Amino acid sequence: MLKLSEVLLIRVSLNGKVINADFFVYLFQSGSIVKEQVKKLCKGSSREFLNQTILSKIVFPLPSLEEQNQIVSIIDAKLSIIDQLDQTLTTALQQAETLRQSILKKAFSGQLVPQDPNDEPASALLKRIQAEKAALIPSVKKKGREKR
Repeated sequence: MLKLSEVLLIRVSLNGKVINADFFVYLFQSGSIVKEQVKKLCKGSSREFLNQTILSKIVFPLPSLEEQNQIVSIIDAKLSIIDQLDQTLTTALQQAETLRQSILKKAFSGQLVPQDPNDEPASALLKRIQAEKAALIPSVKKKGREKR
């Protein structure tokens, strides 16, 4: 796989009357045949690099400048929508986590459902359980000694 960190690049000057610079960049960033050509043409050395000779061998579609501008506008608009959706999703995930914490807090404090005033308070229930447990432990130890 061609990684940008492993590629040595050259500076490219484009004729603005023939090609939109953003269109050129999008061609190389996309998963298009341009990228595949670059991968194939850069092979053969210990390190992949893009030079003038390789660049001149790359075949890519070159619509009219007007069409390039329209394509760039469409891509930019779609990328803007993606950025907005990403932000919306990030915000929604943060809100979901806040809601989760709020629900857990209410669940552990008994605020999720109406409480029955006739129910025993949790503190009293815990004391009763501890007392019953304490009463059972000596009898279990006593039975263990009897078996010996």
